[in-house]
Amino acid sequence: MAKKTKRPAEQKWERFAREYMIDHNATRAYKAAGYQPKNDRVAEACASRLLSSDKVQALIAEFSREVAEKLELKTEDVLREAMRIAFCDPRRLFDERGRLLHPTRWPDEIAAAVASVEVVEESAGRGGERELVCYSKKVKLWDKNSALEKLFKHLGLFEKDNAQKTDPMKALLEFVQERGRGLPVRG
Repeated sequence: MAKKTKRPAEQKWERFAREYMIDHNATRAYKAAGYQPKNDRVAEACASRLLSSDKVQALIAEFSREVAEKLELKTEDVLREAMRIAFCDPRRLFDERGRLLHPTRWPDEIAAAVASVEVVEESAGRGGERELVCYSKKVKLWDKNSALEKLFKHLGLFEKDNAQKTDPMKALLEFVQERGRGLPVRG
């Protein structure tokens, strides 16, 4: 059976979805897909409506799977990186005397949590008589709370927490109803 030819609208949806995959900017993707809005406000509104379409969402999901397969991107790898950030122990960046280890000596799970390293040298003197007085090293780690939040979401812990919370008014009404059924009242 021959492959079905796509209608022009479907071709634009596909172009929009592919463009959206580049930077997740729906307005830019809308224009790049060949739509010609009157102005940016119209483009934004139309792009938002197009983005909420089930067909476009299915295309984006399909393209996301294709990209993940090409990159050999696996959920386990992403979660492992989030765990490295969430559970990083910065004490492991230093030796027993409190000196910062050279980055080549950092354990992989600690190095993955490092966002940047900055070395600042301070000198004194002028010209050829300048000499290094001191230098400082600053290590910035990725946001631990953000990593933990992502792990919480992945594990569904927020939903479990929300399910445990009760509405106080609902609990009071249930109590009054139970009392009205002739159950013994303490006190």
